[in-house]
Amino acid sequence: MLLPASSPGAAPRRFCDPQFLCVSGDEFLFEEHRLVVPPDDLGVEGRGRLAIAAATHVAAFSVACLGGLKVATIEVHGTRGNLYECSPQAGAHFGGVMLRWRDAGVVMAVSLHGHNELNRRLVVALAAHMEAVSPSRGGAG
Repeated sequence: MLLPASSPGAAPRRFCDPQFLCVSGDEFLFEEHRLVVPPDDLGVEGRGRLAIAAATHVAAFSVACLGGLKVATIEVHGTRGNLYECSPQAGAHFGGVMLRWRDAGVVMAVSLHGHNELNRRLVVALAAHMEAVSPSRGGAG
């Protein structure tokens, strides 16, 4: 996807700006730690943390849920995915509910911090609206 345009005279924005966690190899990891949630929200706990990841293999850090407990199998984009409760030491998806599936040969994952039913439903809804897009080759963008 295209990145937002920079202001005239400003340095162009790179994908691996410090606000993003970049991983080497064939992986992608986006984390949002400042997810704003209402004070009475029953889903995302405490930090309001969202993580979206993709990798070419299931053992990659960006899509791993170390020590996670598989809680369900969910259909995502016509394929089966697994819903996990990740441990606090689980790597990129620590302490969260993570849904992981394959899309176009790529392992995809989305997680929200906190183990609860609303987060399970939210990650399923997020996954349903995600689409794997091949990177653009050449040209601007």
